[in-house]
Amino acid sequence: EIQRPLLMALSRRLYKFRKYPALEEKIKKVLLDLARTTENENVLLTIMKCFENMIDERIIPFAIKALDIWQTRASATDVLIKNRYHDATPKIVDLLLASKEDDDANLKPLINYLMMIGTPDAETAIYTYLSKVDHIPVRNVFKIECYQALAMMARESDRAFEMVCEGVDSDKITNQRAAIRALKLVENRAISILISLLQTDDARRPMAIDALASPVFRDAVPYLAPLLFDDTDRIDIKVARTLQAINSDAAFAALNARDKQKDIPLI
Repeated sequence: EIQRPLLMALSRRLYKFRKYPALEEKIKKVLLDLARTTENENVLLTIMKCFENMIDERIIPFAIKALDIWQTRASATDVLIKNRYHDATPKIVDLLLASKEDDDANLKPLINYLMMIGTPDAETAIYTYLSKVDHIPVRNVFKIECYQALAMMARESDRAFEMVCEGVDSDKITNQRAAIRALKLVENRAISILISLLQTDDARRPMAIDALASPVFRDAVPYLAPLLFDDTDRIDIKVARTLQAINSDAAFAALNARDKQKDIPLI
């Protein structure tokens, strides 16, 4: 326990020692020796926090071992992500699919690891986890994490893109919200789907309007502009804010045209 405050202070300042390679190496050896010998899980957790700032293949075995301990799992996963270590995929998949309701602290790093890997096995694991927690309301926040991970993979993977689109068409509003929110990460590939959702009359339309609020989606302006005259559920105000975020000449022209016709500024 005496070691922990010292290690925590060290973890916050480790990057400063990179200017002094010899000293940095000595510190790494001390940390590696401690990781090898300690049986105190709190000390091991603090060491993992130090390792999060290191890229060094020598720390990988300790991170792999730390995955088996609930308290150190999140930091250990972050270490593997930092070092771009791919060979822990089967272990990470097992941990994600076996996670329980009290495992919130570890879920995001596990999902982020699979996003980094970006393989078909990683996609399948995230999709399977989504199916597993579909009926558990307390897991809704992690649906967002899962769909965002799939969306990042969808930049290069048609299969991951289809998984996100399946969420858009889900009959559960929590899936729709998470998937549509994630679609904006796919950028140009998502624009046709988001535009099509503007024609719906369900809860997905305002979600799509919000998702289009980026300069990347300036081609959506002609489809958004007519909605400036729809005051149902404040759709017109949502569209106005999205056009402001798109921040193009066409977007501001649409806003000005609406204000002239209605003679009352929206925002």
